Amino acid sequence: MKPLTLDELAEEVRLGRTPPFAAWEQARAYERSLFSPDTHWPVEGEIYECVTPCRVKFISHWNVAFTSGGDVPMVPGEQIRIQEVFHPQPVIVAAVPLAYADIQERAIPAADRQHPHYAGYSLSVRTEELVGYFRLHR
Repeated sequence: MKPLTLDELAEEVRLGRTPPFAAWEQARAYERSLFSPDTHWPVEGEIYECVTPCRVKFISHWNVAFTSGGDVPMVPGEQIRIQEVFHPQPVIVAAVPLAYADIQERAIPAADRQHPHYAGYSLSVRTEELVGYFRLHR
C-alpha cells in the first residue's frame, strides 16, 4: 500500500481528522521518491523565474493567532526568491516574490492589506511546481 500524499493528508485535515506526524513524514519521503535522481533541489536564496502560467499557494501573515491563504496566479517573467527550505530535498519551500507589492495586490484583498494586524505574506511553492513552471534564474 502506497503512503498518502501531502494533498491527501491535507484533505484528511479538511475533513476534521488528525493524521499522525509520522504520516506527514512518510508522505514527504514518498513524494521525494517520485523525483528524478538528477533533480536540482531548491536552496535558500535561489531565484526562480516563472516560465509557464500557474497558480501557487500563498499564506497571509497576521500579528494575531490567525492566518489565511489561497492561491495566486503567476505569469511568465515573474521571479521568486527561495526564503526557507525545511529539508535538503524539500518537497515544499517558502518563497517571496521579487515583485512583492504587485503580487500582494492580486493575492490579498485591500481590506486585509490595510488591517492593522496584517503582517505580509509568503508563497508556499511545491518543488514539483518549481520543476514544472519555473526555471532557476542564473
